[in-house]
Amino acid sequence: MENTPLSRHSLIITSVIAFIIVVCLWATTLFDSQTTIVFCTVGQGDGIYIRHHGENIMIDAGPDNSILSCLGKYMPFYDRTIHHAILTHPQADHYGGYGEVARRYHIANFYLPPIENSDPGFTSLKNTLTTSRTTIHLPRRNDRIQLSEDAITFLWPSTSYTQENIVFGAIRGDVLGITAHDPNDFSLVSELNIGTFHALFTGDIPSNLLDRIIRDSHQSITLFKVPHHGSKTGLTSSILKLANPTLSVISVGAKNIHGHPSQEVLDMYKALGKQYIRTDQKGNIVVRIDGKGKWTVDN
Repeated sequence: MENTPLSRHSLIITSVIAFIIVVCLWATTLFDSQTTIVFCTVGQGDGIYIRHHGENIMIDAGPDNSILSCLGKYMPFYDRTIHHAILTHPQADHYGGYGEVARRYHIANFYLPPIENSDPGFTSLKNTLTTSRTTIHLPRRNDRIQLSEDAITFLWPSTSYTQENIVFGAIRGDVLGITAHDPNDFSLVSELNIGTFHALFTGDIPSNLLDRIIRDSHQSITLFKVPHHGSKTGLTSSILKLANPTLSVISVGAKNIHGHPSQEVLDMYKALGKQYIRTDQKGNIVVRIDGKGKWTVDN
C-alpha cells in the first residue's frame, strides 16, 4: 500500500512523456518536406501508399490484406487516418484490401470511377465505407486533391466519356452506373507533381486511352506506373517513347497465371533503354522526393 502513490505518480509521468513524444513525432511530420511513394508488394494487383506532408494517401489496395503489412511498415504507428484513398476501378485485384483497411483505419475520403460491380466483396466495401462515414467522390478529368502546395490531379475519365458510355440508375450523373465496356476503360488515371518531379498513376487503363491521356498532358514523366501489371494491352512502343519516363514500376505477382508482365512490354523497355523495376523481383519499391523534386529510390 505504501508504494501505491509512487506507482501512480510514475504512471502519470510515463504517460505524459509518451504523449509528448507522440505529439513531437506528429508535429515533425507536418514540417517534413519529403514525400514518400511506396509501391507495395501485394501479389498480382496494385497497391500504392503515399506519405505527403503528414497526409496519408492510397491508390488501390491489392487483392487481399497484404497491403496492411506495407502500411504497418511505412505509415507512422500513431496515425490511424487515410486522408485520401483512390480506387482506380472496381476489380478485386485493386479493391480487395480496402475492406480491412477501412475497418482498421479511418478513411476520410474515397475516390472511385462511377461504375458498379455486383461482386459481394465490392458491395461489402461500399457498406463498410458508408458505416464509417467516409466521404465518397466520383472524380472526373481535371478534378484535384489538394495536398498543401501540391496536388493530385485526375486525368481520366472525362465527363463526356462517362456520360457516353455509362448507363446510370438515376437522372443525376453522380451515382454508380453500369457499362458494356471493360471496367479498365474507366480507370482513374492521376498525376502528382512535386517541383520538377512528375508521377503518373495509370491503374489498368488500356493503351488506346493512355495514348490520348499522355498527349493531352504535355508533361515529361519522372515516375510511371506501368498500366495493367505490364500487360501488352496497356502499353505500346509509341506510348513509351512519348511518355519517356525516367523510371517505370511494374506492380505484378510472381508466377501469375496471366503471364504478366508480357514479353512484348519488356522488349519495348529493352529496345528503348528505359529503366523499370518490378515488385515481384524487388519487393516494396520506395521512392523519396524532396520539396524541389529531387528524388531517390531506396536500395
